[in-house]
Amino acid sequence: MKYEVKTIHDDYDCEDCGASYAEGYRIYRDGELVHEMKPVAHCLGGDDFKAEDWAIWIIRDLGHDVWIDGWEAAIDTNQDNNQPERTRMSEQTDTPRTDEWETYCDESYYHMWRVRRKNERGFDDGFHVQNGEGARQLVELLNKQDSELTAARAEIEKWEQTACDKLSEVCRQIEKTRLVTEQRDKAWKESAIAVEKEWDAQSIGTLLGMHLGQSIRANIEPKIRELIEQRDRLAEAITSIASGAVYEARCIEIARETLQSLTTNEP
Repeated sequence: MKYEVKTIHDDYDCEDCGASYAEGYRIYRDGELVHEMKPVAHCLGGDDFKAEDWAIWIIRDLGHDVWIDGWEAAIDTNQDNNQPERTRMSEQTDTPRTDEWETYCDESYYHMWRVRRKNERGFDDGFHVQNGEGARQLVELLNKQDSELTAARAEIEKWEQTACDKLSEVCRQIEKTRLVTEQRDKAWKESAIAVEKEWDAQSIGTLLGMHLGQSIRANIEPKIRELIEQRDRLAEAITSIASGAVYEARCIEIARETLQSLTTNEP
């Protein structure tokens, strides 16, 4: 494997501050461009790289970490997306946090120390302090506060989940109680209807002349059949009587007519 580094430059002329220059690099691996540290010259910021920046990038590309004075070396570039974000050695975890704070000496900004999050690469991201020791202490404090906030959020989410689980259990119990109540009400209504039917049967049995101790349901049907037969016989009798009455009335009417005719024909 062969690495090749080519230097590129950028310049900027400010009417107030004068000219500024920035240096960057293109890194080739076996003849293929794999990374570009694009320089940005500006009087109040920008991106200016040093030889150690491309050296650190190549070492990382080979799978190694670079630590300087207890801090992992950071490369100030907007296009450093080929390598994972890094954490301080004392706080390194299996899953690096991309939103941790970091600091580095910003030579393009009067050699002040820039403090920003590791996932921030904008020109206006972060802020500057005067000395490195204060910047490192500030980074430690900010990361500690972030860690405490993350732990507090996790605890809140845990309690929220517990509350949701309890609420779900209460809802399930309410639904279960509702179903049991509905079934109980249905059974009660069916029982009440059965009792009312039994009372109706008892009333009918009393009207049919049944005595206490007799099976009501077993005797109702024969009694009703007997009543139907009696009704039919009564209807036949009424029809017969009515027919006789009509015949008798007709005979009386004929007799009257005959008598009247005889009376009229006398000399």
